[in-house]
Amino acid sequence: MINGIGKKWKLKSSAPEDFLAEWPEYSPLVMTLLRHRNILTQEAVDKFFNPEYSLDLYDPYLLKNMDKMVKRLQKAINDEEKVVVYGDYDADGVSGAMILEIVLREAGCKNLSVYIPDRSREGYGLNEKAVEEISKGGNQLIITVDCGITDCKETKMAQDLGMEVVITDHHLPLGDLPPTKIIVDPWQKGDKYPFKSLSGAGVAFKVAQALIKKIGNFQIGFDKWLLDLVALSTIADYMPMVDENRTLVKYGLFVLAQARRPGIKALMKVSRVEPEMDRVNLATNLDTRTIAFTLVPRINAASRMDHANTSYDLLKIEDMEQARVLAKKIDGLNRNRQKRVEEIMQEADARYSANPKEIIFAGDESWPKGLLGLIASKLSEKYYRPAFIFNIENGTSKGSARGVEEFNVVSAMTECAKVINVFNEYGGHAKAGGFSIKSEGI
Repeated sequence: MINGIGKKWKLKSSAPEDFLAEWPEYSPLVMTLLRHRNILTQEAVDKFFNPEYSLDLYDPYLLKNMDKMVKRLQKAINDEEKVVVYGDYDADGVSGAMILEIVLREAGCKNLSVYIPDRSREGYGLNEKAVEEISKGGNQLIITVDCGITDCKETKMAQDLGMEVVITDHHLPLGDLPPTKIIVDPWQKGDKYPFKSLSGAGVAFKVAQALIKKIGNFQIGFDKWLLDLVALSTIADYMPMVDENRTLVKYGLFVLAQARRPGIKALMKVSRVEPEMDRVNLATNLDTRTIAFTLVPRINAASRMDHANTSYDLLKIEDMEQARVLAKKIDGLNRNRQKRVEEIMQEADARYSANPKEIIFAGDESWPKGLLGLIASKLSEKYYRPAFIFNIENGTSKGSARGVEEFNVVSAMTECAKVINVFNEYGGHAKAGGFSIKSEGI
């Protein structure tokens, strides 16, 4: 069935009667939905509805290279090396960088700093200028968060400058891996981790879990107080709410509701979010929709309209009054973001409506790089078409891509790259990616 703007609705068949008969305690509609999610056993149903933190998380050491990662971090701590956590600029990367900073400092890492690139000027992932600046600071180890899996040239550059790079990421590898022996990414070849769809901060959390487990002198339950950041990242990156993610988000929402971080508490205040808690049942009125449409856009607004350091500072800050000031600043950035997105959407919408095609491909010199992903998402959702939206500059144009169920944007760009040499770089997930393209190739 297709609606007026081209969105396809696939009507799923009802579950067989014999399957429904096995679950009389649930409605036929609920069991049909679960069946189409391949949730077919009593164990899977119980895990879906009532995930248990102590039972339903996988051993972090099942991730390929986790043992190597922990040993390398221990060496850096013991030798008092200068370490940089290099995070992406979105809510996922910022949350993941915060997780690693908290755990590494608690583990005794004395010479630690965090670097988050400027979304508009530096773009996604490691970049040569940043690597050079980090090297000038005498740093010895770079730990990437939510990025790095495609940064072969930059990793080699860091090595040539005398630094080591270890990678934590959740994006799809493309071709050759960066020249480092320590990569933790559930999508890399040979990884046997049971669940692949962790967020970038989710992968960072597994590293944190592994380090906590290895060192052993952390306070009991220390890892649970990181779950608010894991939940934020998982919701922000639209990771599927199944399997391990469901457990992480359930308990993460409960930690969020307690608002132990002054920055989170202040951000909830300006967002008019009033959390409630049922401590007996570990439940809260907060849900994924509330977080996705209130906290996440504000956290991301900092990198889109200013710099992600503002959001990072908000998550890290301990003074309540300073947290209120930062939260108000971020709320103002978000209001400006909303206004600008609406203006660009009207323009992009008018262009596509005048000349509709199977793929939305549009760019402009005036469209800010920090807003391209939002525009691509809105256009793709409205017309149910893959959308490639970019900012046009002399020499190089950078953009964001969003796909639909039948169209893998990364695979599409990979196939294009085989035919014509226009991409400087690209990467991402099946339904969301980024790219840098030669402007003359547009």
